[in-house]
Amino acid sequence: MFTVGFVPGVTPTKWFRRWQERHPATPVRGFRVEQQEQWAALAAGEVRMLLARYDAAFNRPEELHLIPLYDEQPVVIAPADHFVAAAEEVELTELDGELAEYADAVLWADRVATVAAGAGLLLAPMAVAREFHRKDLIWRPVTDAAVTSVGLAWPRADEDPLIEEFIGVVRGRTANSTRGRAPKQPGPARTVTAQRSAAPGKARKPARSGSGRAGPRRRSSGR
Repeated sequence: MFTVGFVPGVTPTKWFRRWQERHPATPVRGFRVEQQEQWAALAAGEVRMLLARYDAAFNRPEELHLIPLYDEQPVVIAPADHFVAAAEEVELTELDGELAEYADAVLWADRVATVAAGAGLLLAPMAVAREFHRKDLIWRPVTDAAVTSVGLAWPRADEDPLIEEFIGVVRGRTANSTRGRAPKQPGPARTVTAQRSAAPGKARKPARSGSGRAGPRRRSSGR
């Protein structure tokens, strides 16, 4: 069993499927980790590798390897009847005084619930907004907010060849690549995904139409 952690908003399904095709005798176990607990889970050995989220201020510890994978679009999450619903995208100045502040320990699910209760707006990665979407909330891209990044992390001390194999899967190396290949083992296996909390249902992107209230300027669609 090869355990890989992932934070809310990250969808590793395609990588897990590709791994299973190449390594049927070594199933991958996906383990959903709350973002606030991601580094502790890796340090404690709960996961071998971690699909982590971090911002520009993150200072990578010397004992960790970290490969950046992609940046995330920041969005604002607001009640469905909020004026930002009338805009295609907004700027931070248009949200002045409305963004709620949270302690680092507050989970994404709890922050979203606070927005639904009418206690301020929430700045979050678009992937998080999609995962925790509710019918009474909307989200809109924020053009000038700082991006967050998702990367693949693992301990430097772990030199298992399977580490290099999973890196190859995530980076899109072909099965014929000789870099870091481990011996292929026959036999059936299945992917197992474990979660600390119940995963929300599939999110739907909210409609563009808004409440009709005055608000941020509309952006031209180019038509």
